[in-house]
Amino acid sequence: MCLPVLFLSPIITTWIPDKDIYVYTSVIYIFLLLLVLGIRYTGSQWTTWYLNIKKVSDQELRAWYIETREDGREEALATLTDPGVLKLARTAVMLEVERARSSFKKSADPFVQSLAKSYEATQFLLVSKLSSPFS
Repeated sequence: MCLPVLFLSPIITTWIPDKDIYVYTSVIYIFLLLLVLGIRYTGSQWTTWYLNIKKVSDQELRAWYIETREDGREEALATLTDPGVLKLARTAVMLEVERARSSFKKSADPFVQSLAKSYEATQFLLVSKLSSPFS
């Protein structure tokens, strides 16, 4: 975005003779302005990426699992403990999110869609790419 602006000054000075200092100075100032705006945009994206992560409570996850996998029948999970139901629900939602991200067909479930959108940021948090001395 910024670098092509620097190519304007030689082109402009061929049409405007004896004004090189004004043309080059104004182009440098425009370049610096665009550079600052680009850094500002990149910095704001870097510092607010974690706000795009969907926060899911255990109750929401359990309700989603019962609604989608057990057809709304909560008594089907009466024999399981709460951690067991949550483990099943996490496995099911992870499979749905991966399917929604990898296939061309998007999921119709808005819960899965919102989790699929925040998948990259979540993986950045969970998978450290730093070597062991820095982690």
